[in-house]
Amino acid sequence: MRHAHRAVLAGFAFALSLGAAPQGAFASEAARTVSTDGQTDALPAPADYDKADFYEPATSERGISTLASSLEPVYLSSEMKYFTIYESHANYDQGFSYGDGYNALGYYQFDRRYSLVGFITDVYNYNPTKYGMFAAVIARASELSDGSVSLYDSETGRLTEVGQLAEGAWHAAYAADPSEFAALQDAWAYNNYYAVTERWLASESGGGIVMTGRADCVKGLVWSMTNLFGTGGVRYFLGLAELSNSMTDRQMVNALVDALVENIAERYPNQTQYHKGWISRYQREREDCLAYIAEDEAGQGGSEAPVPPSEPDTPSEPEAPGNSGGIETLSAFADYDATAWYAVNPDDLVYTVSHGFMSGYADGSGEFGFERSITRGQVAVILWRMAGEPSANARDFADVDYGEFYGDAIEWARYTGVISGFSSANGPLNIFGPELTITRQELAIMLANYASKIGRVDTSTDLSAAMSMSGWNEVGSWAQAAMGWAVDKGVITGSVVNGVARLNPTGTATRAQAGVMIARLYRDILS
Repeated sequence: MRHAHRAVLAGFAFALSLGAAPQGAFASEAARTVSTDGQTDALPAPADYDKADFYEPATSERGISTLASSLEPVYLSSEMKYFTIYESHANYDQGFSYGDGYNALGYYQFDRRYSLVGFITDVYNYNPTKYGMFAAVIARASELSDGSVSLYDSETGRLTEVGQLAEGAWHAAYAADPSEFAALQDAWAYNNYYAVTERWLASESGGGIVMTGRADCVKGLVWSMTNLFGTGGVRYFLGLAELSNSMTDRQMVNALVDALVENIAERYPNQTQYHKGWISRYQREREDCLAYIAEDEAGQGGSEAPVPPSEPDTPSEPEAPGNSGGIETLSAFADYDATAWYAVNPDDLVYTVSHGFMSGYADGSGEFGFERSITRGQVAVILWRMAGEPSANARDFADVDYGEFYGDAIEWARYTGVISGFSSANGPLNIFGPELTITRQELAIMLANYASKIGRVDTSTDLSAAMSMSGWNEVGSWAQAAMGWAVDKGVITGSVVNGVARLNPTGTATRAQAGVMIARLYRDILS
C-alpha cells in the first residue's frame, strides 16, 4: 500500500528543523562504466527526442534570469513530486542521458537551453565557496546553452568537453552536500515552474482557480504538465480542462488528463512521434494521482474516528450560549455529508464549531471544507480564537502578509511562542508558510505549544503509546515529543484504515480532523 507522503520540508537547501531535506534517489538506468583512461565508455547516440519541438515558456518567463527569489524556501512532499519518476527516475544526481538528447540535468531535468544555466548560476551565487565548481561552467554559459550544438560527440561517442565540464560539476555539487543541493533543485524548480502556473491559474486569465488546499498530487500534476510543456505551453491544456474551484480533487485530475490526452494531436500535429508516449505517460499519471487521492480519502474516512471500544467515550460539555446544538451545527454547511466519518460521531467537531473556534469559508459558498486540507495560517487563527483573539507585536516573518485574515493571529502566536516558524541548522529563517498545508505532526507541535505556553499544561509524556502505533517510524525526530504527547492525551487517535489506526504523521491534516483535535485539546485537557 502506498502512502501519501505529504509536506516533507525542503528549501533554502537546509536540513530544516521541521523536517529533513530530500535525499537523492539513484536512477534505475545502468551506471556508466569508466575506462582505464578515466573517461566514460562510449555513450549511446542521442534518442530522437528534442524538447525544443514542443516546449513553450510563457512570454514573461522566456530566458529566465537569475533571480534571488529563485531560492526562496519551498515546502514540498513526495506526493507533490511524484511526477519526477517519469523525468529523472527521481534522481537529484541525474547526469546527461541519451533519452533527452544529452540536454538536461538533475531531478527536474533542467534543460541547458532553457533553465540549466539560470539554476546553476543561482546556486553558485547562493554559496560560491561550496559550489565553486560551477564557476567554470557559468563562464561558458553561452556555449552550454547553444541548442544548435550537440553535447554528444558522435566521433568519440562521448560528451563534448563542455558537456563533460557541466556534468562533472553537477556531480561534484551533489557530492558536496546532497541534501542541500537537492533542496536547491526543489526550490528553484518550484518557484520558476509550478509557482508561475499557480499564479496564472489564480489570475483572471487562468479562471481564478485557487490551488491552496488541493491534494499535493493535483498540484504535482499541474507541475508535471508545466515541466514538460513549459509555463506557456501548459496554459493551452489548462484552458481546455475547464477547471473550477467547485471540482473535487478527483474531478480536477480527470479534467486535466483528459484535456491533455484528447487534444495533444491537435496541439502538436507535427510531433506525432511523441503522441503515444505522452498519452501513455499521463494515463499513468492519472492512475498515480487517483491512487494518492483514494488513499487520502481512506485515511480521512477513518481519521480521528471514534476511539476504539476499549477506551471510554470522550465527555461532552454544554455548548456555548447562543449557538445551535447537535448535528444541525454541521449540516448547515453546504458540503456536509451525513455519511462521512465526522457525521458518525459529530460531538467533537460540533464543539469546535459551536464555540466559534472554526467557521465556514467566507467566500459565499456556504461550505466548511470538511475534507479540504487545512493551512498553517488557518491553524494559527483557530488557536488565536481559542485564546480570545489577543493582540501582540511580533511581525518578523518575512513571508507573512499581516494584512491578511491570519495576520493578527500569526503575530500573536509568534509573540507567545505557540509558533516559531522554520529554522535551519544555523538558526531561524523567519519563514512561517501561512498558505502551506499542515501535516499532522506539525499540527501536533502547535497544539502542544499552545497547551504548554497558553494552557500552562505539562506536555512531557511517555512515548510508549505512540511508539506502539503504526507509522511511528515516519515521525520526525523534531516532532516525536509533541506527537507522543498528543497520542497519550487522546488528542490524536490515528487515521483508521482497514481497521488499523495509523499515525500518518506526514499526511496533510484536513479541516475536520483539525476541528476534532481542537475539541479534544480545549475541552478535555485545558478546560
